[in-house]
Amino acid sequence: MEASTPVLEEGYLNSLIEIITVHNDLIDYARIHAIGDEGLELMPCRSEQELPELYYGTPVKINVYNFRMGFKVLSGIVTRSSAESLKIGGLEMLVASDRRQFLRVKTNALGEVLQLDEQTGQPTGRPVRVHIEDLSLGGLQFSTPQTYPLGGTVMIKMRVFEFYLELQCNIQRIVKGSGLNLSYYYGCQYSLTYEEEETMHRMLLRLQQRKRAHRSIQ
Repeated sequence: MEASTPVLEEGYLNSLIEIITVHNDLIDYARIHAIGDEGLELMPCRSEQELPELYYGTPVKINVYNFRMGFKVLSGIVTRSSAESLKIGGLEMLVASDRRQFLRVKTNALGEVLQLDEQTGQPTGRPVRVHIEDLSLGGLQFSTPQTYPLGGTVMIKMRVFEFYLELQCNIQRIVKGSGLNLSYYYGCQYSLTYEEEETMHRMLLRLQQRKRAHRSIQ
């Protein structure tokens, strides 16, 4: 009998993943510890992290991020779950792409933006108060009536709950508000350090927890 081929190549070992529900709510982040014919074994991203304990047979989706190998989305079911590891079996490929498509989480946070000089990288002008529309591990969207150039670089300072980040971002997309809305909506990309990634994990999880709690009381 011919052995089945794993859904992911070995190059995806230690890749960052988002574990999400079938309704696209974020459950947690993890890293791929093992790839086999029977599925994936996932481990916490950091030593103090505990994975959520999920019921056997729970259907989930997994967003897999790897700069070299590409972005993939898998579906599967939980076959083993503990605070230290999570096993996902019955895997099927949903999306395979070279593009990074991080799960975006809505937020009502405020922040400050400083435009950076393209030559020196130093701030120019005064900080501008902005509204952070959404966040992800790969970028964010902010809105403000202030104009910034497409392709420009800005420093964004923000506090969400007790977490604080200063991120250097490149503006990739600009959309003008319609009607009486005078704001511009700026889509930005950034690359996070390990420490920044850990902080962003915590921000996004807290935002998702608040979203679920709000939904449960409606």
